[in-house]
Amino acid sequence: MPNSLMPHCHYTVLAMLRGDLDSLDPPIRGVLNGKVLDAYSDDSPDNWKPFGDDVPICELVESAGTPLRIRFESHSQEFVHDPDSQALFRLFVVTDLYIIDCLSLEHPRIADLAKKIEFAVHRNAAFLVPFDFGDELRRRMHDTWKRRLPLLDFARGPSDDLNAWRNKYIFHVSFRDDLKQHLTTVLEDLESIRRARQVLEPSQPTFSARQRMNQYLDQQGISQGLGSIPRFVEALK
Repeated sequence: MPNSLMPHCHYTVLAMLRGDLDSLDPPIRGVLNGKVLDAYSDDSPDNWKPFGDDVPICELVESAGTPLRIRFESHSQEFVHDPDSQALFRLFVVTDLYIIDCLSLEHPRIADLAKKIEFAVHRNAAFLVPFDFGDELRRRMHDTWKRRLPLLDFARGPSDDLNAWRNKYIFHVSFRDDLKQHLTTVLEDLESIRRARQVLEPSQPTFSARQRMNQYLDQQGISQGLGSIPRFVEALK
């Protein structure tokens, strides 16, 4: 049984499946080599291999959290089948970390999803990952994400009047070591925030404490349910 006290990180990978490659524009599809095509999975965006080796993105993410003993939960598969507004909103609320494949932004379905989640991404952590393309295609991928996700492009850069709103957790990474380094920073900060909230938020009473409270209320003839605590306080006066 997983430990509920362990740090928990929800993440979403926004990337094509192998079957989506046929929907890319012919000029782009025509210049992709076998290494790029083989990087995409038949079944899940989590199995996308962004750095030309056999390591899927889910392993890269989770290995970065190993020193912190973080428990991960992926929501990538929920984006594959065009979630409705209610499902999208739930994903916005729970997702801590997004990883976006720049090439996939050339696919109409992925581009539409990315646009829908752009504001949510801007308020969290995001990694934009171009594949190891040649220089010309790499430049195109960079232009693509700036065009498709202008809010993210603005949020990650300095601004004279909005610098306090800059999101330092939006990264454009091209190498595995960069991804690991930035992921570690993000996960450490998420854990620090989680610990701070635990200190600030009042702890919930345990089951046995609630049981003792209920027994005392019964002995005092105080009915339970909504409003029982004010009545309990009044009885103590």
